[in-house]
Amino acid sequence: MSDQPLESALLHYAKGDISQAHDVTVAVLNQDAQNAQALHLMGLIQLAQHNIASALDHLRRSVQSDPTNAEFHNNLGVILRSEQKLDEAQSHFKRAAELDPQNATALYNCGTSLQFRDDLAGAEKFFRQAIAVDNEYADPCCQLGDILARQNNLKEGLSWWRKAIELDPNHASAHLFIGYALSSSGHPQDAATMLSRAAQLMPDDSRPHWLLGNVLQRHQRYDAAIESFQRAAALDPKCAPAYRGLCQSLAMRNRVPEALEAGRYAIQLDPDSVDAYNAMAIAFERSGRKNEAAVCYRTAARLDPGAEKWKYSAAAFSEAKDTPPAAPRDYLLGLFGEYAASFDQHLVHELKYRAPEHLLAAVRSLSPNDHMDILDLGCGTGLAGELFKPFARWLVGVDLVPQMIEQSRQRNIYDELHQEELHTFLRAAEKTFDLILAADVFIYIGDLSNIFPHVCRILRAGGLFAFSIERQDDPGYRLRVSRRYTHNIEYIRDLARAHALTETFVQEHSLRQEDGKDVAGWIIVLRKSDSTPGGGFSVS
Repeated sequence: MSDQPLESALLHYAKGDISQAHDVTVAVLNQDAQNAQALHLMGLIQLAQHNIASALDHLRRSVQSDPTNAEFHNNLGVILRSEQKLDEAQSHFKRAAELDPQNATALYNCGTSLQFRDDLAGAEKFFRQAIAVDNEYADPCCQLGDILARQNNLKEGLSWWRKAIELDPNHASAHLFIGYALSSSGHPQDAATMLSRAAQLMPDDSRPHWLLGNVLQRHQRYDAAIESFQRAAALDPKCAPAYRGLCQSLAMRNRVPEALEAGRYAIQLDPDSVDAYNAMAIAFERSGRKNEAAVCYRTAARLDPGAEKWKYSAAAFSEAKDTPPAAPRDYLLGLFGEYAASFDQHLVHELKYRAPEHLLAAVRSLSPNDHMDILDLGCGTGLAGELFKPFARWLVGVDLVPQMIEQSRQRNIYDELHQEELHTFLRAAEKTFDLILAADVFIYIGDLSNIFPHVCRILRAGGLFAFSIERQDDPGYRLRVSRRYTHNIEYIRDLARAHALTETFVQEHSLRQEDGKDVAGWIIVLRKSDSTPGGGFSVS
């Protein structure tokens, strides 16, 4: 039989004339039912007409007729993978690569099949082989970036995603991956740019829209976030991340009834979503329904028992008697990790944060020393350190959150920076200091009884311990719905007396604003007696 009819069918298919291609291919198969090329083309035609079962049947028959054709195996594998028949798909991709080791597409598909099965090492091997065969093939570069990022090698992952965009400036997935990675690593502006471009390139895909909504939401651009979440929900009415994001952003704009409706639907779509319960808790919180907020946080804690932050939030709203002694590590890392890039702008300019200035004024009123060794506990982005730097001989900063440490490092003011929990650092510290600062640190530590002994041990005789607390009139300390601790001044005085620290400055100040109102607090400076030797306390 002449190949001319089949060539005509292929030409019609290439032009998008599926109907004409179908009729010519049927005629070819009527004359030769085992024609492998015609069976393969009919499989592709059936796929274009969304007849998946027929497409699979024809492609399987094409492979049976010509088992040595790599293209047939590869295309059959693509359809099998889309139908979640991953083992069978992988066998055909692997066979295609064996038949044609220079077939970069087959190598790439081997990688994606293993990627779906979370065989990251196997997927990486095939993606690198595909790139070695064709170094201008953008898709394996993009997926290699994903593999590396999932193996905690974000730096190299980003380089491969950027390589994919260099090869193909309209590579939608690479823009999406970079946007997601940047949003999780404290680069909101760049993340928003990448996700906006991904949304343009993937107009029918909900993912870039709800991911962009998450970025906008984290940086208080709630109206824009609502638009992004609504667009994602319109594209995919069953997109749970869009509805839980919508719930939280609507709540922050005080559109509580709409927020609760979105949150309930998010939970209906994904009953085990911790984030959905968190969004609902925020909506209840904004409407003053503390008990219901506490229930949502307790549910989140049950669903995610390893995360202490949900128990902490539940305790804040239930006013439990067994108050946690301090904010848990995962809560602080999550809060300040996302907050670091915009921390100064939000805290200083929007919330009128003034604790470092008040502490500086208090310390300077007590000590003319311009060559102090200073320890800045919970140094954050370095707001306090920058003010005290002119009076420091040696300035040490300590903070738990790596993104905060990086912001401090960029100020170039600290002689030493340590990323550690405060208790861990204080227990191991050997160097002594003239001044120990804690600006807005104890709002995340309720029980200070383990802090004072360590501070006294490394504070030199005559040295100053200067810090701020939020005020409360009830005895002791308390975890508030703000998820911050307040302390009674007498609680602090009892600790000072117990550790031979003299009260040298106590003054009430507004530390910042919250919801447009001043947050009352105390600026406190304690002095260690000249006769009290360092290291004289027994510290467990």
